[in-house]
Amino acid sequence: MISKNKINLTASAVLILATLTSFYIFSRFTVDDAFISWRYGRNLIEFGLWNYNPTRIDMVQAYTNPIFALISILSNFINFDVVFFFKMLSILTVAAFFIWFRKRVNQSRLLLLGFICLPGTIIHAFSGLETFLFVFLLGALLISLYEEKVFESILLSSLLFITRPESWIFAILIPIYFAINDKEENVNWALKHPIRYLKSINLSARRGVIPLIVLSLLLIAYFIFHYIHFGDPLPNTFHIKSGARFSVKNFLIFAFFSAPAILAATTVAKRPKFFVLVLGTFCAMIGSYSTSDLQMNYAWRFAFHIFAPSYFLHCYFLNKKPGKITLQKSVEKKPPNSPGNIIHNVIAPAILFSFFMISTSLSTAFYYPRALISHAQLGRVLEEISEKYNIKTFAFGDAGMAAYYSKINVLDNVGLANSQIGRHGLTREYLDYIKPDMAIFYATPSGIRLSEFNQGVIFDWVSEKKFVKICDIYFTPEYLMTVYAKTKIPEIQSLCKETYLKNSADNKSILSYAIAPPPWTFWKE
Repeated sequence: MISKNKINLTASAVLILATLTSFYIFSRFTVDDAFISWRYGRNLIEFGLWNYNPTRIDMVQAYTNPIFALISILSNFINFDVVFFFKMLSILTVAAFFIWFRKRVNQSRLLLLGFICLPGTIIHAFSGLETFLFVFLLGALLISLYEEKVFESILLSSLLFITRPESWIFAILIPIYFAINDKEENVNWALKHPIRYLKSINLSARRGVIPLIVLSLLLIAYFIFHYIHFGDPLPNTFHIKSGARFSVKNFLIFAFFSAPAILAATTVAKRPKFFVLVLGTFCAMIGSYSTSDLQMNYAWRFAFHIFAPSYFLHCYFLNKKPGKITLQKSVEKKPPNSPGNIIHNVIAPAILFSFFMISTSLSTAFYYPRALISHAQLGRVLEEISEKYNIKTFAFGDAGMAAYYSKINVLDNVGLANSQIGRHGLTREYLDYIKPDMAIFYATPSGIRLSEFNQGVIFDWVSEKKFVKICDIYFTPEYLMTVYAKTKIPEIQSLCKETYLKNSADNKSILSYAIAPPPWTFWKE
């Protein structure tokens, strides 16, 4: 009979191999949106202005992750490759997570490797956005709250406030949580006897005052700065993404991934108030995401916001109740075939497999190699020719790489990086005010996608101004960017030819230069 130790070693070896494979293939990914936040650091260093554009033509808070925008100041100040800089930050973040997880969930090598080896985990850890940092901090905060660590909870909440706006709810939840002293009772008991439970609660306003003062002041200061500087306390994405029609599909997916944490908090946790906190946190996120236009939802990024901390909590609570994790040593023996054991032992692999199935796509690995040829090179060409052709502003919906390298004003017709479009939509009058000198349209081989992202309005405007079509920049065989300008520009035409030669082929045809080289080949601007 094969020993459990050999099974553990074999499983660990398989998961380590899977982790290395995921790392090799997917850590080359850097998303275009990351450059939106990084542009703030560049503009501050090079132009002395904290704004998406290098001028005051439109003051806008285009980021939802001020912590990464602030960190980008350093990479630009020392003139260090911003992509490589954030890849190194990703490695440090993953290492810190690895240490934290091993410390908080003892003897959990398989659970940790099962999470790390997922392509979705590697994608989000190395994307350049705050996704992985957010789920790490959120999981750490929830566990700190359960352990009643006030100072640690305040510190983690403060970091979360400048990582993603979903965390702002903790400015209210945490003071209430610490102000409530409840008995360490099973959640099921509290649900069955709500009156007796409520009578057993003692309120301690003093325990909630410090978190309330600190977190409120931090959040108020954040809002005041952004209101004074940008004219709006909220990120511009709030105006763009919120208010969409309720998505039943998204609701069900998000609810499914929150289930492990809620189940563990219900059956294992000994603090009913913590169950309420977890339920409220995930319900707020699920409700927000289900009624939002989730743009750039690559590898199910918003589901990862829920899945990852939910998984962390599930692992944490199972470790707190010995005998609930398969192959885990325990001083307390539990019947292996008990209903509780079977349910909990199935959940961890089931939730990992489910996220693997919805989030894994090999095409994600081709994204950045293609973008370097199209988007990044477009920005560099625009920087070189802007003075020659008097190009001061261009309109383009992909507001990251091209804008970052161009160092000129951009009209983001999607609206994420434009306050006017975010609040009021795009009008011909606003186009007359901005006066873009070039317009780049999302297109397919059959033509411009005029019905999307205000492109019809812009096309009518450039047609009226007698702009001419220059050429098509290829990102993929089906995703083109059609360029219009006041006159023919040979440098742009040369770029179009280059992208056609390299990006018009399907993914199988570009394996040799997109996937075969080691991932760090693409850890560069």
